[in-house]
Amino acid sequence: MQDKKKILLVEGYNDKGVIEQVLNAYGINVDIEIKVCGGVDVMSDELRLYLKNPSAYYAVAVIADADTNTDSRWQQIRNILHNTGMYDCNRLPLPPEGAVLASVDSDISLKAGAWIMPNNEYPGALEEFLIEMIPIEDELMVEVENKLMELESQCKQRYAAKDRNKAKVQTYTAWERKPGISVATAVKSRILNPHTPTADKFVEWIKEVFVNE
Repeated sequence: MQDKKKILLVEGYNDKGVIEQVLNAYGINVDIEIKVCGGVDVMSDELRLYLKNPSAYYAVAVIADADTNTDSRWQQIRNILHNTGMYDCNRLPLPPEGAVLASVDSDISLKAGAWIMPNNEYPGALEEFLIEMIPIEDELMVEVENKLMELESQCKQRYAAKDRNKAKVQTYTAWERKPGISVATAVKSRILNPHTPTADKFVEWIKEVFVNE
């Protein structure tokens, strides 16, 4: 088992960097290969490929953005898992603590996991996961929100409505002590506080997929 790889598929480099920093903050030291796929469609193809060789891996998991529909994204991932014949998940609702599946075949030990950003329950993406790392009463965040509202009231904003929280997080970090840093660096330097209820739940999911027997 020690020779088997642990694979975590993510959509983008920001996801990879933030996940690495969250795990560091929680003291999770496990050898996971985090692979950036560049989008959910490529992630789906990669997941199918890894699942075709179950003997080579201890666990394979995905982290995908819910975007506008958490259930739809989960169904997309769930169908891939179910179609392998290794997992009994055809009608399984997405657990709020993240999906962790064991094979129905006793000869196959490959675990599979899925986390739908931001928290397996609400629409969104990495930015909604990060927003929770900023206190609501933070004076700088209050100013960021006021500025976004001002732009929107004057129809001067150029971001799409779905990207509002991305604009919010990026503006907040740009106005902080080190303008221009990545969100992963913001987590590392604690400009974004990684210890949140959602991050607690996320780390428990990581441990259940990749650490716990």
